Parts: sequence; structure tokens; C-alpha cells
Amino acid sequence: MRYDFFVKVAKKYDAKKVLIAHHKDDFVETAMMQQVTGREPSYFGIRKRSNYGDLQVYRP
Repeated sequence: MRYDFFVKVAKKYDAKKVLIAHHKDDFVETAMMQQVTGREPSYFGIRKRSNYGDLQVYRP
């Protein structure tokens, strides 16, 4: 849901990629949420590149 806005804007401007910034605490929060919810992904935290539908999302 959080990225629905970015998808909408990307479609409006025919963009295929979007750059998203985050705070230092976001990595810790994401890793903790993954552990608390019992997820055992091969990667903890925030990936530098991911896809949301057809949109490529990049983070610093």
C-alpha cells in the first residue's frame, strides 16, 4: 500500500524506476519486524533494489 502512490506517479510520467530515501532507523525497524513476525528471509533489512509490480524501486 505504501508504494501505491509511487506507482501512480510513475505511471503518470511513464517512469520505470523510482528512488526512495529512508532513515537510518528504517533498516533496524524492518529487520525487527521480520524477526517479530516469524519471517525467515534470506536477507534481513531493506534491499537496495526491489520490484513493486512493474516498478523498480531503488534505495540508498
